[in-house]
Amino acid sequence: KHLLFLLLFASLCGMAQQPAKKMDFPYIRNQFNVNMAVMKVNGAMYLNHNDGLRNLCPSLDVEYGLNDWLEVGASFTDRFDSYGIMNLFYSAANAKAHLLPAVISPSFSVVDVYATAQLGAMTCFIDSPDIPNRVYFTWGANLGAAFNFTRHFGLFYEFGYINDEHFKANHRFGLNIRF
Repeated sequence: KHLLFLLLFASLCGMAQQPAKKMDFPYIRNQFNVNMAVMKVNGAMYLNHNDGLRNLCPSLDVEYGLNDWLEVGASFTDRFDSYGIMNLFYSAANAKAHLLPAVISPSFSVVDVYATAQLGAMTCFIDSPDIPNRVYFTWGANLGAAFNFTRHFGLFYEFGYINDEHFKANHRFGLNIRF
């Protein structure tokens, strides 16, 4: 939380000192954004095996910018048990609202603060003939910050919550690519 507030404060101070420039290209509007991430899960997965790398999940978001502050797309996260017993696959429709373009212009800045919401399904595959696979409804929300070192590449961090017994609170961090 402290890092997120520090990034927000630093970006607002930097914007106050420099006049906004007109950009010849859109940054969010009509652009695709791909987030490749690792999610650190704080849920109750693995029945008391809450250690290290077992709680890291690969994650991918693909989003399209509808305007200068809103992106919509799809999110995918794969969670597998290293013992080969269980695989959870989370897929969702998501929306990302960039908060800084609401108060400043242009839509691109080195520091980006945003909120996301997801609505989707969790599919649980269990390698056992006695336990049926299941699919159930999930929703989630994240608050994130990105550091865009170029117009096309940046690093991001998100803190979020998913209403699932296996995921719950989570941290995502990774690379975003915009084209």
